[in-house]
Amino acid sequence: MWSFLPAELRYGLAETLGDLLVKQEYLWLRCDGCRHVAVLHPGVMAKVVGYDCKLSALRRRLKCTKCGAKRVRVGGAAPGER
Repeated sequence: MWSFLPAELRYGLAETLGDLLVKQEYLWLRCDGCRHVAVLHPGVMAKVVGYDCKLSALRRRLKCTKCGAKRVRVGGAAPGER
């Protein structure tokens, strides 16, 4: 599978939810206010905002479910990573 991916996607950071799906990574969310962490399958979020939604744009739309802060970090993580 990896040989079919372009080098920038294979070795770089994912920019969209679709990139996370192709790389088989999970969506990692962390609140800077209370340190709450959530890990989601990117397909779940993509059903709401679309597969072409950039992670930087997604960050501005999210808020923590524990404390309500809008300071959420968004990134990708391979299964088993922290």
